[in-house]
Amino acid sequence: MDTKQIIGKKIKDARQRMSLSQEELGKRVGYSAMGISHFECGIRKIGVEDLEKIARALDIGVSFFIDPSFKPINTGQTGRVSYLRSNVDIFDEDKQKEISNATSKFEDFVKNLHNNKNK
Repeated sequence: MDTKQIIGKKIKDARQRMSLSQEELGKRVGYSAMGISHFECGIRKIGVEDLEKIARALDIGVSFFIDPSFKPINTGQTGRVSYLRSNVDIFDEDKQKEISNATSKFEDFVKNLHNNKNK
């Protein structure tokens, strides 16, 4: 897999975790659904400015797309929670504890919402 395909796959994964269609993401960044598809398939090379727009639209850091050590956790959460959970080691110990507590509370909140919805 070449770099365009790797970045494209990460764009697609992040978009799907946020439950966005290619059309919805495209509207957020000024591209058609076909343009987003071309990025995701690695057909079209993506520039830094466009990658930054996509990262902002998906509420994640650009590093997610270009740093192979950033591995999101597919927990049903999106955006910053997944980013923080999967990259918590970049923070100092106090921040790690704070992030862990906050993300656990958020995950509990989401689970409670889901459980109450199914009652």
